Amino acid sequence: MALPDLAQPAPPPDAAAAPVFYAVDTVRLSWRELWWWTRSPRVVFAYLNRLLRRRMMCSVDDPPVATLRPFAVDEAQVPEDVRTALAPPLHELEQLGFRDPAWHRIEDDLLHTDTLRATLHHPSGEAFARLQHRRWSFVTPPRVTQFVDFVSAYDDGRFLWTVGTRRGIEPTPGCDDVHVADATPAALWAVHAERLRRQRFARAVSPLRTPQAVADAAERLHARVLDRMLARGLYRPRNPDDVRRAAALTARRAPASGGDERHADVLAEIDRLEQPQHSWRKAALVLLVSAALFLAGGAWQWSLEFTALLVPVLLFHELGHWVAMRAFRYRNLRMFFIPFFGAAVSGRHYNVPGWKKVVVSLMGPLPGIVVGALLAGVALATGSDLARRLALVLVIVNGFNLAPVLPLDGGWVVRALVFARHHLLDVLFSLLAGAALLRFGVAGDAPIFLMLGMIFLMSALTTYRSGLIVRDLRAAALPPLPSDDDRIPPPTAAVIIDRVRATWPKANARTTAQHTLRIFEALNARPPGWLASLGLGAAYVGGIALAAVTLLGLATYGFTATRYLLRPYLEPRGTVDSAAVIAPPAAAFPADGEALLIATYGDSEQARAAHAALGADPNGAPAALFGQSVIVSTPTGAARRALAARLPGAPDLLRPKHNYAVEVSLTCHTADPASAAALQQTLERFFALPTSQLIPPWADPDPRSAAQRAQHDRARDTYRQINTHLYGTPAMDALDVELDDAYERHDDAAVSAIVARMEELELDAQHRAIAELQSGGAAETDGELAAAYAAALIADESASMSSDVWGPVMARLGTLTDASEAPQPRTRQEAFGGTPTAHDTLVRVDDARFADVVHGPAALSAWLQAAGCGDQHYAFED
Repeated sequence: MALPDLAQPAPPPDAAAAPVFYAVDTVRLSWRELWWWTRSPRVVFAYLNRLLRRRMMCSVDDPPVATLRPFAVDEAQVPEDVRTALAPPLHELEQLGFRDPAWHRIEDDLLHTDTLRATLHHPSGEAFARLQHRRWSFVTPPRVTQFVDFVSAYDDGRFLWTVGTRRGIEPTPGCDDVHVADATPAALWAVHAERLRRQRFARAVSPLRTPQAVADAAERLHARVLDRMLARGLYRPRNPDDVRRAAALTARRAPASGGDERHADVLAEIDRLEQPQHSWRKAALVLLVSAALFLAGGAWQWSLEFTALLVPVLLFHELGHWVAMRAFRYRNLRMFFIPFFGAAVSGRHYNVPGWKKVVVSLMGPLPGIVVGALLAGVALATGSDLARRLALVLVIVNGFNLAPVLPLDGGWVVRALVFARHHLLDVLFSLLAGAALLRFGVAGDAPIFLMLGMIFLMSALTTYRSGLIVRDLRAAALPPLPSDDDRIPPPTAAVIIDRVRATWPKANARTTAQHTLRIFEALNARPPGWLASLGLGAAYVGGIALAAVTLLGLATYGFTATRYLLRPYLEPRGTVDSAAVIAPPAAAFPADGEALLIATYGDSEQARAAHAALGADPNGAPAALFGQSVIVSTPTGAARRALAARLPGAPDLLRPKHNYAVEVSLTCHTADPASAAALQQTLERFFALPTSQLIPPWADPDPRSAAQRAQHDRARDTYRQINTHLYGTPAMDALDVELDDAYERHDDAAVSAIVARMEELELDAQHRAIAELQSGGAAETDGELAAAYAAALIADESASMSSDVWGPVMARLGTLTDASEAPQPRTRQEAFGGTPTAHDTLVRVDDARFADVVHGPAALSAWLQAAGCGDQHYAFED
């Protein structure tokens, strides 16, 4: 498609036309453009904002206005400091022959940007120059950007454009632009002139010999860039909220209107934060989408059944907060779910007494605990399993929320009743909350609690500084605070802003406004009186007591699931014991050349019925029963699909491609934590070694004597010690980073070299570990294993574990080949890949793989049961 003839004269300028501004939508920036804008690690935050569809405050080189004409000014209207800053490059441009600067000043209050631009023409008519000075006052101190660009117009409508800044936006169609950062006007003009020379025989330059022709060409270039920005959505028409905020900024910037010009940017941000933004459609959409994400994430992390119980419980909890906030006239109420974490209600009110804050915090957990206690009574009276489950979830979730740790509801209650009475106590509480969250995150391997703990620890200094300001302002003669309105009076705002800017001199306008409103809120939110504190504290303690009594009652009257709280939902759901395993002879299951079909039912009775139905069919496929799962040996393809369709009930189906694709997770509980730790250590001796040929602890039958088992355990511990320090060292971590980079570059030679270095490092670490073990002479070390391992490394460290080189090592470890000459028993026992862990009395084996998906897990289950690890649960995954 041909470009329009942009070289034609533009219509006469209309200097009286009303200026039209656009908003900038940074969500529309590409990933590459975000990097161009930041060029620093801060790009991570820019990427996160883009993913969350959050617009960032920014300033742009190309003014987001419909036309430049309304912004023409005389040179006398250019601020003195700007003229001083532009004098050197302006003089250099005049030395190059450019003259008669035409000035534009674009004050975009919404973007906190003041742009001054001088446009100069050249007698040759081949180009015009623009000198731009842009001041962005959103940050402190204001950021100033100053650069020169040269533009030539071709008679085919294209532009040759040479810019003295780094590229920040993708090229505009019809503009042959090049960016030379930090170049002097003379150097940049040399680049532009050379580009003109190279294009001289391909395109003809449209001469621009008069200031009017230059102004028209500059307007056409601006229109081309603007059309591109509007088409991409980077620029968009301002909505009513944008217009209102811009008008408020302009009014506060103008001394004639009585605005405080010193704090105009902060006052505008305060106005934006205080204004109600009612959008029920958007709030409902956020709630629905976040609930769907929470449900999907919960089904993946826990189970769909547990998450389906948790969602209404969280909704009921947050609804209590919402009702209290609504009653106390909070604004901008939003309810939303946080995937993998919970739910929350947000709202704004900057003039709330302390007792109202406590009521808002208590109205979430207390109603849930009361309803949970009532449902517990129903469960005790009727035996209803649904009532029991709901009671457990309600009492545990809401009782946990009363823990006196921020950001839980109990933390906010204790803070408002006790620690908010003195700023040093408030700082201490933030430090204690951060330390508790870090401890909980480390103990529970929960990254979100680690992150929250770091946030609270880092906020302690801000809490301290804000507390000092609140203390001083309470002692000062402040203008009277409003009795019920939560909007900050301008005189009070000016006093607080002065203190905030003195404390945080580098904070931008938005951060300063947030600090100001938090301090204003703290000035209004005085702690409740002692009588009110005693009453609210009694309600808080009563809620904790009711939750504890309810859980104790459920446990006392036979609900054994309460002992481990919500374990059946948070762990593998299927139950298994020795009576729930029916395994056919190993020789017949699975049949040669066939695959597996695993159907898991809601309870053991349904699984038994399905297994019996398959067994009654004389032409049926071989089937096994494991807990709540029926495992069938069947041909692949249409036969397996037909069998799946014939299965009774509505089971969850698993169609693994082969036996080793099935991952088995199994949990159980011991009598005490010491027994759980001992079982974990025994299981690690097996699963931590990289081979499936070892005799497992649950071998049935186990051909070894007690002395042989002890010798194998000692050898396996020694093997692990030799390989303990291979990874996690700084040298190996650095090589891992280099290897990732080489893979990204598709540099096969570098990959091979790095892998060779890693192997050398591993070999050296193994030799050093063996030398340390042999020199130590500890009784728990298997010296023969260490010597055999050293000999194998010298002979051929790259040989497989099944080779003759490693034969003496495998013999010390205890292998299935040595245990039996018959191949079938060995196949039944083979297992690898599991991850054993222990938490208190809980023992977990996750992601174990078995050659025989029926006999292997059944043997492991029976062995754990014999070791005193009962109440077993399992899961099959592909």
